[in-house]
Amino acid sequence: WQAKHIWNSEVLPSSADVPLGQLIIRAGQPVPELLTRPHSIWFLETSGRNQLSSRELCAVESAAMYNPNNTVYFLITNQRYLHLEDFFADSPLDDLWKTGSVHRSSWPVSHLSDLLRYLVLYKFGGTYLDTDSISLRSLPEFPNFVGVEYSSIGSLGAGALRFEKGHEIIKKIIERLSTEFDGSQWGWNGPGLLSSVMQESCHVTDLQSWPVSCSQVEIGEQDWFYAVNWRNVDLFFTGNLEYLETAYRNSYIAHIWGSKIRSRRLTAESPLFQLLRKHCPLTASYLIDD
Repeated sequence: WQAKHIWNSEVLPSSADVPLGQLIIRAGQPVPELLTRPHSIWFLETSGRNQLSSRELCAVESAAMYNPNNTVYFLITNQRYLHLEDFFADSPLDDLWKTGSVHRSSWPVSHLSDLLRYLVLYKFGGTYLDTDSISLRSLPEFPNFVGVEYSSIGSLGAGALRFEKGHEIIKKIIERLSTEFDGSQWGWNGPGLLSSVMQESCHVTDLQSWPVSCSQVEIGEQDWFYAVNWRNVDLFFTGNLEYLETAYRNSYIAHIWGSKIRSRRLTAESPLFQLLRKHCPLTASYLIDD
């Protein structure tokens, strides 16, 4: 099917013409991308596109380069690759998906991404990274981690997450998401719910006072994954490389806020391009033409 409802220029992808289960039967073996594997890094594309941008390829290259012992997966919800009804089937989010609440959401593509990132970690475990997350070095070795997105208000980000399969936090997120999904709020189903579950589990009353860890989950400071906030993306284009490198000196990830800079062209002089070419050398030459 093709979603008929369009809000904010977001349209859900079509389902596959042939369900995943039939593809597996025809192939005679399991689909490798959906097998449970240790040390997995997951990326998602939920708009229905069948190709990746050079900036997304940079994210994949840098993740693979700095984490050579991890398997990097990129799940694409285009009809050729991932059949959504099969993926949600027999999961705690199956009923939610069947109600059509995601399809009627004000941000269906973003909210599908929220559901899938949590469901992937629930089913398989591993690390989820947004497609605008450029790895700057090896990821933390903690078995479970999250990171503060904006220290001024203490909110947690959902753009870089690691959870072991079966972890109580991801179970609680999935459980609450199945009953508390809200299609009218952009951030609730992703960072909002994550912050709420962690706050409850950590017995935190002040979001600006997160512990270093709780419930066996390491809570990284803003510098870990979101050193440059989306409010400051002009620095990617008008600042200088030295400033960016200083800002990211304690970072594992440079979250470059793709939706905020999508229409902005990178040039060879852009501080962001000068940073990225160090961390995705194979795709760097394509970035300035993206």
